[in-house]
Amino acid sequence: MVRTLALLLSLLPMLLIPTPGSPAHAQSIDIPYQRFVLDNGLTLITHYDNRAPLVAVSVWYHVGSKDEVPGKTGFAHLFEHLMFNGSEHFDDEFFLPLQRAGATRMNGTTSQDRTNYFATVPKAALDLALWLESDRMGHLLGAITQAKLDEQRGVVKNEKRQREDAPFGKLWDHIARHSYPVGHPYSWPTIGSMEDLDAASVEDVHQWFRDYYGPNNAVITLAGDITAEEALAKVKHYFGAIPAGKPVSHAKRWIAKRERSKRDQLRDKVPNPRLYLVWNTPGAGERDATELELLADILAGAADGPLTQRLVHEEKLATRVTAFQNSQEIGGQFWIIVDAAPGQSLPRIEQTVGEEIARLRRDGPQKADIASARTHYRASFLRGLQQLGGFGGRAEVLAWGETYFNNPAQYRSELTWINEASSQGLRSTARRWLDGGVYVVEVEPEHYAAPPGATDADRSALPAPGAGSQLDLPDIQRARLANGLELVLMPRSDLPLVELRWQSRGGWRSDATGLRGVTRLMGRLLTESNARYRPEVLASRQRRLGAVISTGSDLETSYVQLSALRENLQDSVALFADVLRFPAFERADIARVRAQQLATIQREKADPAALAWRVLPRLLFPPQHPYAAPLTGNGSPDTLQGIDRARLRQHWHQLAPANSSLIATGAISMEELKQLAERHFGNWQQAAPPAVVAPAAGMPARAIYLVDMPGAAQASVVSARRLPPRISEQRYAMALANDVFGGVFTSRLNMNLREDKHWAYGARSQLVETGDDWLWIASAQVQADKAGPALAEMRAELNGIAEGRPVNSDELAEVKAYRIRRQAGELETVDDWLAALAEQVRFKRPDDAIERYADEVRRTRLTAVQDVSSRWLKSRDMQWLVVGDVRVVKPQLEALGWLPVVVLE
Repeated sequence: MVRTLALLLSLLPMLLIPTPGSPAHAQSIDIPYQRFVLDNGLTLITHYDNRAPLVAVSVWYHVGSKDEVPGKTGFAHLFEHLMFNGSEHFDDEFFLPLQRAGATRMNGTTSQDRTNYFATVPKAALDLALWLESDRMGHLLGAITQAKLDEQRGVVKNEKRQREDAPFGKLWDHIARHSYPVGHPYSWPTIGSMEDLDAASVEDVHQWFRDYYGPNNAVITLAGDITAEEALAKVKHYFGAIPAGKPVSHAKRWIAKRERSKRDQLRDKVPNPRLYLVWNTPGAGERDATELELLADILAGAADGPLTQRLVHEEKLATRVTAFQNSQEIGGQFWIIVDAAPGQSLPRIEQTVGEEIARLRRDGPQKADIASARTHYRASFLRGLQQLGGFGGRAEVLAWGETYFNNPAQYRSELTWINEASSQGLRSTARRWLDGGVYVVEVEPEHYAAPPGATDADRSALPAPGAGSQLDLPDIQRARLANGLELVLMPRSDLPLVELRWQSRGGWRSDATGLRGVTRLMGRLLTESNARYRPEVLASRQRRLGAVISTGSDLETSYVQLSALRENLQDSVALFADVLRFPAFERADIARVRAQQLATIQREKADPAALAWRVLPRLLFPPQHPYAAPLTGNGSPDTLQGIDRARLRQHWHQLAPANSSLIATGAISMEELKQLAERHFGNWQQAAPPAVVAPAAGMPARAIYLVDMPGAAQASVVSARRLPPRISEQRYAMALANDVFGGVFTSRLNMNLREDKHWAYGARSQLVETGDDWLWIASAQVQADKAGPALAEMRAELNGIAEGRPVNSDELAEVKAYRIRRQAGELETVDDWLAALAEQVRFKRPDDAIERYADEVRRTRLTAVQDVSSRWLKSRDMQWLVVGDVRVVKPQLEALGWLPVVVLE
């Protein structure tokens, strides 16, 4: 479950009120805004920031699943889908023109309390975005037909199946029903029930829209390169003629605190035992809810949190512990979730959790832990503050406050509460809410095999988005230390953040055949087994510095990344260097982290989509090939068991300076980067490991391969092939061909399987660029009884784009516009810059490649796109894979009659 925006809002206080010992520049961070209310009741919030030619558009409707009634659930979420599906003056997919305009961070979401739609668009496309938003607010009902309702109802039902097929996916709905009293507005799932979705009529959904989607129940926020005066004029133009709806009443606070505990014991097709403990607590906008956010972070937000420390590190009862306060409009819940380690009992875990909760209620948290949580919140907020829109961006923060509290600056109240939090006060909060009124759920695995007066805007045509602004980035700067370490920098100083990535050649391809998963295990151990710090101490130091050190890997590279506050950069880089240079690889740590990786593998085997990614490489490469390992990077249980300290230390040598680049973005100069690198890494002398050479190509026989997942309501269907290295010379044409086929929401494949057939929640294709062979993969999760027909449709779409229905000029123009106009939005944050720069380094692209990108896309000719499609996307060259219930799926696949059906172990 995603935490509510209240969690993000609780970070803001640290930025606006001075705190003891905090640097002066920290208090200057703010979200300036202006607020207007139109005659029809629509509220407009504006925030001006002209650093990039972008505007975030966010529309919040104050309606969610809590406004439904039993028997008619799922309407709010269903409407989220319907409102993307066309309006009276543009009766088509709303993603299509926004994609063409270059929108980024574009989506819609539904919660128990609100429905929101958001997109960050180039300033030249703002009129287009406002026209679309106003048309679906004021002119939607004529476009909602029985056919549209049936189509989106099918899509939502497949979304529900997909969620419930995931490990523990059914538990969220179960806990909602049983942790709240009957009739409570939070006691039914936001997505609704299958029966209610089936029963919904066109008139039902029309009435729902009339009741809740008037301008007087909405907030629009515009954040970015637009003044308040410009914003008000445009919003009046597009929204001013929409009549107000009837007044809307909203549910009152209903915390539903339990006085006694309640317990359920369940069995399900899950990979490991899990314990849930849930308390009903206050909701957003209350001091206690904010303090519970702090308590959750203190308990399990880091390796030195008492729950994580005892359960995972000391007593090894669990592989993972999570705690969070979910603060919603009329109430909240405090959750603790524990994944049991193999062979450990849930009652013993529950007893240990109870002891730590009792200790917290008796003693309260330590002052140092409270200070650490504050710094952690502040750093997290700063990272979110880079975004104008999208999840947690500035537009969403302002909309949250206005929608629920009639105050865009509600975060300032959150500020006071976090700043004033004390050990005694937090202890009192814990005593009030974390008491005996807990709902406990024990989940054990079943036995399973692998698993007015206003003038309306002109609505005769969509406003055309402008061409957008030329991207102008700082020059990339380079240097090299004597030990071979390459330094690469793109400076940016608008926020006090620095991002560093130590990127090394190797990745999963460097895993020997019998040691699949060693790169991932080695990377995880870097932050879990250090010669200078125990894991909990290392985590505690990061939190106190507001730093985040993370590790990752892919087919070609391994990396260690640091996100740091500018004021704590020196100490943060020192800690970063310790992580890189002084791993301990202690046996106890190896055993603990290996157990976590094994648990991850079991979860992958219980998820149809993840299992397909594990199996697919076996169908594309011979067994000894470096790319034949599972595409998740986690290896297999057999290979992980053979990895010991000596092998890990040997593999750690791939991080040698001569094999690596230190890539930096943010508030740092090259001179400072060189000084830091020399101080911490200059004396690191270590030879680079030999390059991995791929064996001769080979591939298993072509077939439809089937992996059994008994009882799965959905099947994962995949078509894939290898592409040769020379495709790099045609990568723009191939990328555009992929966009048309399945790479964007409005692609042929997604429109077919999701919108036309509504067999899937989504379908997509992608290019995976590697140092040797490229991979092209198309996939979808479909309802199990449509696996065969879905595979047939995928094949038909391949035959179409390769031969019968080649990419046309309109399709090419659309995906070109999509790529060119969205580039600025894809480079909004410091972390976005780092990712782009890391890709430059990984594939040895010229320094001006990012700025040349738009011109390269423009120059790609239709004939080139058609040529790569006909050459590389032929169905006869594909391997086919299905993961699903063999009893349901196999007869469908055999009926296709193209290829033999081979059931894999």
